[in-house]
Amino acid sequence: MRIMHRIIHHITPDKWGEVMEWEAKFKEFDEKYGAPPFHWYRAMIGAETTDTLIGEREWESLAQIEIVSEKLGADLDRQKLEADSQVIFLDTRYEFYAVLGPA
Repeated sequence: MRIMHRIIHHITPDKWGEVMEWEAKFKEFDEKYGAPPFHWYRAMIGAETTDTLIGEREWESLAQIEIVSEKLGADLDRQKLEADSQVIFLDTRYEFYAVLGPA
């Protein structure tokens, strides 16, 4: 079962110039451990404020998410990056959806 993974970051308002630089650092770890790439969006109109960054990616299965997540969570350099990124990302929420449509 394919899974759509959404990450919602609320961004420190004066830090938008740095946001994608930070995401590029996270992307290096994602690529290292085999996570699919994100597509990135900035909220305009809707439930979230305009200081919201939303990333979406699709996984092949829950098992793939579990394997990659364990590797990411165990990487000490990634843990440090996560801690240091709090100057940019005020808070983060994760959502997962079963994909029903075509690939």
